[in-house]
Amino acid sequence: MGYTLVDREDPSVEVMMGRFRKIRRALGATAFGLNEVTLPPGAEGMEHDEAELGEEEVYVGLEGEGTFTLDGEEVPFRAG
Repeated sequence: MGYTLVDREDPSVEVMMGRFRKIRRALGATAFGLNEVTLPPGAEGMEHDEAELGEEEVYVGLEGEGTFTLDGEEVPFRAG
């Protein structure tokens, strides 16, 4: 499993009118589902793997910060 971390200011993100950021191409995504998850401070999410389903997941930090553990690597995550 791998991951791609895209910051909202990343030059690979297409920006239209200074407000609309198109991240699909920056991530190489062609189709996706969309969910919202709200966790209280200090909460831990559920460990899972979507490889058997052939799915990928995209997370966007709207506020706050935290850490993901991907293949044993701690990856910092923050809004933006």
